[in-house]
Amino acid sequence: MKNKIIQSTFLLLIGGFITKVLGLWIRILMNRTVGIDGVSLYTLILPTFTLFITLGQIGLPIALSRLVALRTKNNQSLYFSILPVLFLFNLFLSLFIFLMAPIIGVVFLRQESAVLAIRAIAFVIPFTSLSAVFRSYFFGKEKMVPHVLSNILENLIRLCLIFFLAPRLSSYSLDILVFFLVIMNVISEGCSCLFLFIFLPKRFHLNRLSIQKNDFKDVFSVAIPNLSSDLFSSITYFIEPIFVTNLFLLFDFSHDFILKNYGIIHGYIFPILFLPSFFTSSISQAILPSFTRYYSSYQYSNIKKLLLGISFLFFFFGIFYYFILSFFGKQLLLFFYHTTLGYPYLIFLAFFFPFYYIQAPFYVLLHSMGKTSYLLVLSILSFLIKMISLLLFLLFSFGIYAYLFSFVCVILFTDFFFFYKIYHDLSL
Repeated sequence: MKNKIIQSTFLLLIGGFITKVLGLWIRILMNRTVGIDGVSLYTLILPTFTLFITLGQIGLPIALSRLVALRTKNNQSLYFSILPVLFLFNLFLSLFIFLMAPIIGVVFLRQESAVLAIRAIAFVIPFTSLSAVFRSYFFGKEKMVPHVLSNILENLIRLCLIFFLAPRLSSYSLDILVFFLVIMNVISEGCSCLFLFIFLPKRFHLNRLSIQKNDFKDVFSVAIPNLSSDLFSSITYFIEPIFVTNLFLLFDFSHDFILKNYGIIHGYIFPILFLPSFFTSSISQAILPSFTRYYSSYQYSNIKKLLLGISFLFFFFGIFYYFILSFFGKQLLLFFYHTTLGYPYLIFLAFFFPFYYIQAPFYVLLHSMGKTSYLLVLSILSFLIKMISLLLFLLFSFGIYAYLFSFVCVILFTDFFFFYKIYHDLSL
């Protein structure tokens, strides 16, 4: 068991590192091609993209991973029971996105140039949903090679598309450029789906018994609570830029100032701060099946050892990364974006991010324990705390740092309630 966890973690770390490097290269090329205006527009529609990705998956990946890991189901009937539902739902969702794009772009985001890129999301969503469902099988089986290789392939295709095609599109309008950045996911996600399909078991046959009503109920009894928590987080992510923009406007900040700084924070600073996520997410994904089995067999002491060990590892890794940013933060910004804009924001947030990095294993454990309703409540409270703290810090004239302080408040609040819930429920 321990050897399998170590092997899975090692594969995910290597794959995550390669994927992160490719992702950074993609971002560098993207920023240099579309410039600060393009980055700001892409950052603005990214919450919309995330919201519809969450909706398209209907909470299925984690639900399927749990059921496959428990080995209580026939995997063939399990997947054939939900794939038709997934296909139909994504078809209707794509149609909805395409028709609602003008309202989302013009009315909600106040950017007419975002409409074309939002319509591109409609074509991407079915591929991201299918890819996530395929990956869920391999996570449940603790077979990480297909997942790692598909991620690398996906990012290589994106990199090639940006490298060869983006410069040829640079003479076009900004909305065409951002449309291209979104629509290229159709090709990359489609290739990822085909690649994952190659690794799926081939000894299956489709008949009446392949679709089981009980399988359908079991999957969605887990998936819907998962979706409710993730969906609320995506909705708050979607409405956050709308709320933040209007709140700053209320305090007499100019629209250009808000858009520029919001773009710097989300387009330049957060990608650097989230860079270690390949490390934290890879390990957390690798231990999800172990958490599930330990919890189902009441091996709480094993959960304690695994959770505490990984949490301390992530925290000290975060401290190490903070010192790297303290000494080389400007050089990293110059290397990635050819600018030092946002350096003070980077150093300020990096001090608190070790507390953010430790959240990944707690989040995975709560999912494996079936505590999705708690995660939903926590998402609601986190959003309220972020908006209330933002308002308070603006009242005390903190300027753009009011937004950064509100983000820090959410990190610390979430840590506290993660610790409280797990230690209370498991009596650790």
